[in-house]
Amino acid sequence: MNGEKTVPGTPSQALARLAQNLGEDQERVKKIILSVLRLSVKNREPTAEEINAFCIICAQNNLNPIAKEVAGFVSQSGQIIAIVMIDGWHKIVNSRPDFNGYTCEYENDKDGKLLSCTVKIFVKNRDHPSPATAWLSECRRNTAPWNTTPHRMLFVRAYCYAARAAFGLGALYDPDDAETIIANDRPSTAVATDDLTAKHEKFKAALTSKAPQPVPPAPAPIDTPSPEVVDGPVEYADEPLPENFDG
Repeated sequence: MNGEKTVPGTPSQALARLAQNLGEDQERVKKIILSVLRLSVKNREPTAEEINAFCIICAQNNLNPIAKEVAGFVSQSGQIIAIVMIDGWHKIVNSRPDFNGYTCEYENDKDGKLLSCTVKIFVKNRDHPSPATAWLSECRRNTAPWNTTPHRMLFVRAYCYAARAAFGLGALYDPDDAETIIANDRPSTAVATDDLTAKHEKFKAALTSKAPQPVPPAPAPIDTPSPEVVDGPVEYADEPLPENFDG
C-alpha cells in the first residue's frame, strides 16, 4: 500500500456491511474509522485499501469501533493491526455458538506474591479445553494499570491468548501485544519486482554503452623447418670403435 489512492466517494461494500451490522450511518462509521487510522499514518490520509481492511476485520468479528471495542493501527509495511480491548474479546468469545465457558486460576509463590494466571476456554464437542498461561515476570509493564491492578491485567493477557487458541483468532491482538508490534514496526524490506527490473535494465545499458575493445591480431605463424626425408637405406659412416669397446 503506497498511499496514492484516496478515500472513495462511495462507501465500500465492507464499510456498508459494517455500518449495517452496527445499525449506524455509513458516513458516521467512516469518520470514526478515519479518526482511528489517522493516528498511525503521517502526512497522508488512510487509503481505501486500509479502510476496507479494517472494516472487514470489524465486520467479520462483529466488533464496534464506535464503542471502542477495537482500534486499528497501520504499520509501516501496510499491515492493519487490529487492537481488541477486553470488552471486544468477551463479545467475540460469547458470540461463538460452540463456546462452553471458561475457568481462571491464579498462582502465587510461597510469600503470596502473584506469579501467573491461567485461563481455560471450553469448546463444545472437544475433549479438552484450550488453556493459556500468562506469567507476570514476562507480561508486566511499568504502567499504572499493571502497577495497580496486576491480577486484572494478567487475566486479560491469559484470556486473549486462550481465545486466540480456542477459536483461531490470529489476526487480532490485545493492547500489550499490539504495543510491542508497534514499537518494533519497521518499513517493509521487500524489493518490488519493478525495482529489480529497473536495476537489471540499467545494468544492461551500462554494459552496452561501453566502447568496443579492439580485437588483438592473431600471432604470426612460426617458421619451423620440415624434417628431411631420406629415400632408401640409411648409410652410416665407418668410424673407429672406442678402444675399451668389448664387442
